[in-house]
This record gives sequence, structure tokens and C-alpha cells, in this order.
Amino acid sequence: MKKVYLLIVMSLIMTACEKEIDFTGGYPEDKLYIYGFLEADSCVSVQYGKTNKPNSWNDKKLDNASISIMVNGKEVLSKQVVNSDILKTDIKVQDNDIVEVKLKASGFETASGSVKVNDKAYKPYSCKLEYKADTTDGNIITERLYLNLSLKGLPSEETFFRVMPYMEGIFGNDSHYSTLECHSFQLVNENISGVFSSSLNNPSNSLNNKYMFFSNKLFGNNEYRMKVIIYEHTFSLGYNEHRLKKVSAKIVFSNIDKDYYLFLQSLQRSDQISSLFSPNYVYSNIENGYGVVTSAKNTSEYIILDIENK
Repeated sequence: MKKVYLLIVMSLIMTACEKEIDFTGGYPEDKLYIYGFLEADSCVSVQYGKTNKPNSWNDKKLDNASISIMVNGKEVLSKQVVNSDILKTDIKVQDNDIVEVKLKASGFETASGSVKVNDKAYKPYSCKLEYKADTTDGNIITERLYLNLSLKGLPSEETFFRVMPYMEGIFGNDSHYSTLECHSFQLVNENISGVFSSSLNNPSNSLNNKYMFFSNKLFGNNEYRMKVIIYEHTFSLGYNEHRLKKVSAKIVFSNIDKDYYLFLQSLQRSDQISSLFSPNYVYSNIENGYGVVTSAKNTSEYIILDIENK
């Protein structure tokens, strides 16, 4: 009888908590967007436009619109625009320049974003490619390409990095060159425990780091070594495919600013979290709009990996 009584009480409590809520919301209002990724000694190039609701996504027209660029408080460009597009300029910026981009259009608040151009470039202490045959879980021999990086002498404050490998490879007996498009990498090991707390807080620890970025959080000035598998969709040598003979690689190592890191982090979260469970928020530093204006400082390493003659 006691159990029946408890069930009745719980039923009354649950019924009392029910409340019908009428949803009257709709799509967010359209806004202007700006995307700019700036580097010292390079020309300013920005993408701009307006967002659109799903039933009008082809509508790119901007009414009475203009875009302007200011460098260190001085306007260096003002241009009338009519469509969402990419603006390429011959305006070069230097280390520590402050660049502001503004987009105005009839019917919208003025969108603006600014960034101080990154002046720091930390080059890897060592950087090499490694090609080896591994045994997978199914006892299948798989040939894989690894990237090894060693960093040291970094500042104690958190610093943000992105690695972008651009590779070509010779296949088969006809010396056929093919581009090895690197889509993502997976962290295999690193020498400092606890650097990557979770795949969402630092996506370098995810199985598929599509945007290939990480921070030096928690290891400060210590030497840091990491090894990653380079995943690449066209580079998957099966039984009937030609063997890879040589790899020519350009490894672009970027020091990115925090806004760029947060933007890439939000894109990674969006990839990892299904939209069925929660809205996907993409980081923005644009006032009255969407997008980012950020900066990076790049260095490059060139590596030739001769597999056939090893």
C-alpha cells in the first residue's frame, strides 16, 4: 500500500510540473558577415555578404552597400559593392598594424571587425615525416604517413598553432605525381600528460581534427613533442593500388591569434555535436554581424621523404 501511495504522490508532482509553452519564434534576423584572415607582408583580402533564411539562400544582392578598410586609424579603401563576394586588395599590412573592416548595407546595422596583425612566429625545433606500415585492429597491414613535431622555447602564456601540410607523392612505376590532400590528423602521442583535457576543449585530441590546430596550454616553456597520423582520403593504399614512392611536403606552421583559435574550435564543436541535440554556435568577433577578422603568422618547412630508397 505504501508503494501505491508513493506512486500516486509522484504522479501528482509530475502533473503539477507540466506546462504548455507556445513557441512563437522564427528564424533569426539576417545580418551582415565579414571573414578576414590577415598576415603580415600580405595583401588584405576579405569575404563579405549577408546571411539568408533557408528559403532565400540564393539572394546575394546587397542594396546601397559599401565596404571600407582602415589601417592604424586611417581609411585606405572605400568601395561600393552590390553582391556577396571576396574583396582582394593590393593593401599590404605589417606586424602590429591594426586593421578594421566595416560593411554597410541598406536595411542592416553596420558590421565591423578589427585585429592587430600577429608579429610572433615560433618555428618548430624539428619537423619530419615518417612512413611506416602498421598493423590495425583487424590485423590488417596499413601504410601510414606520420608527422613529428618538436617545439621548445615557447612563452609561458597560452599560444595557439595550426599545422597545414601540403603534399605531393609519386606513385607506381610511371613516376606519376598525385596531390596528397591532407584533410585531418589524429594525435598519436605527446610527451606532456594532461595537455589535451578533452576533444571539445582542445580538439587536437579528437579522432578527426579537421582544422589541424592546437595550443601549448599546460606545457609552457617546456619542450613539447607530438606525433600525428596524417589522414588523407586519396592516400589509402589498398591491395590493388600503386605503392607510394616519394613524398614532397610543404608544412605550413601558423601562429594564430586567440580569435582564430576560438573560431576553429567552434567549427570543430559543430562537426562533433549533432545538430539534432543542440544548436551549433560558431564563434564571431564581428560587431553587429557574423564572422571573424583574425590574424596569423606563418613559417614553412620543406621535406622530401624518399620511401623507395630507404
